[in-house]
Amino acid sequence: MRKISGFFLVILFFSVSLSVEYPVAAFPAPLKIAQSAWMKVCAGRLGELGFGAVCKGYYLGKTAEGKDKLISIDLPGVTYKEKIDKIKNLLHTGIDIAAPKGTAVYSIADGVVADVIDGSGDPNYETLGNMVIVQHASGDRWSIYCHLNSVSAGIRPGKQVKAGVDALGGVGNTGAAYGSKGGYHLHLEVRKFPGRFFPSWENGERPNIYGIATDKMSIQGLQEKLNQNWVNPQKF
Repeated sequence: MRKISGFFLVILFFSVSLSVEYPVAAFPAPLKIAQSAWMKVCAGRLGELGFGAVCKGYYLGKTAEGKDKLISIDLPGVTYKEKIDKIKNLLHTGIDIAAPKGTAVYSIADGVVADVIDGSGDPNYETLGNMVIVQHASGDRWSIYCHLNSVSAGIRPGKQVKAGVDALGGVGNTGAAYGSKGGYHLHLEVRKFPGRFFPSWENGERPNIYGIATDKMSIQGLQEKLNQNWVNPQKF
């Protein structure tokens, strides 16, 4: 009997395997990974201050209303080198999306515009900057978009907006926006309450979007309020 060389067997196996027809079902279709709603709000990247992040607020002097004046915000462990009067522990109530100035901002879900700040004449401009609040179809969820460079024409209370279609405005650094490279970013929150600010968090402070720890309200207490009254935009 003649011996068949190993090389011949390899060639034979390869030739046969080429002739085999595999059913289509043997090759599953590529997985389609759905984008989270927040990823369609703005073409940028997540900033350092995420939902529920504890940060430090640096204060110097007083505002015209006699309140402590916030001049910068940073994460714990960062040393602020400028002159300051006070440091307070703050709780971040949304997510920050860093993006170039003017990057289009869209609503996280369909809804109706409930409130707008469009220009420095508004009393809350110095804190929120140009801003849009949208009430969503469920009726018990509101999203807020802060520090906009500008508000799009036609975006006014009562205007219906579709997610990913109707631009609310562009990324900016208006109001109390801090950060590197000019601080351009979108501050995005999803809330279970209407209005610009959560009333019980003012704590005698100037109205703001941060929970401020005090002798009467610890960071843990603020976090409980956050979980009760806000929704993480990344899970919306």
